[in-house]
Amino acid sequence: MKKVRDYMKSKVVSFKPGDTIFQVAKVFSHKGISGAPVLKGGKVVGVVSEADLIKHLETRVHNTQSFEGHTELHIGLMLIDILRENFEFTHEVARLSKTRLKDVMSKNIISISPEDGLVEAAELMGKHDVHRLPVIDGGKLVGIISRADLIKALVD
Repeated sequence: MKKVRDYMKSKVVSFKPGDTIFQVAKVFSHKGISGAPVLKGGKVVGVVSEADLIKHLETRVHNTQSFEGHTELHIGLMLIDILRENFEFTHEVARLSKTRLKDVMSKNIISISPEDGLVEAAELMGKHDVHRLPVIDGGKLVGIISRADLIKALVD
């Protein structure tokens, strides 16, 4: 029987609850990953994913009107409104840059043991609609297994 330990990644990118979402986004982008565990004192206290980040990075997109047929006064007022929206956007980005993982991470940790089978890993991922599971042995993070790892196991 194929086990989690045979397909998990033991070199795990992890974060701390105090890391900012921009720091996490940068690491996700550079490492080509979409999620990672959050550790405090060596213990998994959460998991963060691209979906968690996107929920907090939503911005409003406003349609701008054509200036054609408007008076100079109306055009001036429209430009003032565009500048105000740009200022609000810049302020929102600055606020978001201070958002910490502890405020956006999933705290409901679904984990698995390295000795469990891949079928159990797949069932847990499906049941809880998660893409990765921290692999924990003796209370310590020893790896991570993702849906991609399960797909790889199918062809091995």
